[in-house]
Amino acid sequence: MLTYDSTNTWADGQLAEQESHSQSSNEQLTERDEKFLTLAEGLSRIMDWCFYGTKKDRTRGPRAQTAMLRFVAMAAVLRPELFGNMSYAQIGKKLHRNNRTISQYAIEFQSRFKIHSRRNRTKAARKQFLDRHYEKFHEPDGI
Repeated sequence: MLTYDSTNTWADGQLAEQESHSQSSNEQLTERDEKFLTLAEGLSRIMDWCFYGTKKDRTRGPRAQTAMLRFVAMAAVLRPELFGNMSYAQIGKKLHRNNRTISQYAIEFQSRFKIHSRRNRTKAARKQFLDRHYEKFHEPDGI
């Protein structure tokens, strides 16, 4: 079973022992380890935004509904085809929310993480982008 300790490391009996052994014998991280750490840091920042997006959200604590809406908005920005290329208003309507809610969270996400929306591209441009970068997104080793 994996656990997360206060030193920001994942620990699992055998895994932790292997890590400490490998780090003591070789202090350098492998390229794969560096990729994993970068991905973990990015995921941590995204989860922080989902649960605690603004100062107001931090004072009242995490809210599952808000986190879900932010996650949906993020997914709609990054992979609009997952939602059948529906507009933000259409997605909001499916979730029984105001037609601006998903749009506001999408704008907030794009601004915070400096991401340009793939929604602004034509369908042909999105297909060309995916074809060109498919191997980057789906590496054989998983990371």
